[in-house]
Amino acid sequence: MKNKATIQLPSVSPYSIKNLDSAIGHLERVINDERALLIFGPIYWRMRIQQAHATPGIMHTQLRRLRKLLDLLDAATPRATADPRHSPERCGSIVLWPREICTRR
Repeated sequence: MKNKATIQLPSVSPYSIKNLDSAIGHLERVINDERALLIFGPIYWRMRIQQAHATPGIMHTQLRRLRKLLDLLDAATPRATADPRHSPERCGSIVLWPREICTRR
């Protein structure tokens, strides 16, 4: 049986009920774009979904869209990381995608 994606709530949401639909729409577009997953990585997008989930007054339909986004993110992550050139690399405590972003000073 496949594990269902769970959302861990951050304490504060940067969104309001007035701008949450546009934020979810943005997340839906970028999570379907493999380039966005490669640049920012799945951890970043999961955090953004969690922030949206923490919005006070969130509607059931919005929750359903966010859960679907988590499922899409889980499904897309192996595809985005299949190329070894795009595996995560640590620069300090930050995971960077792709490697070329990490410049050491």
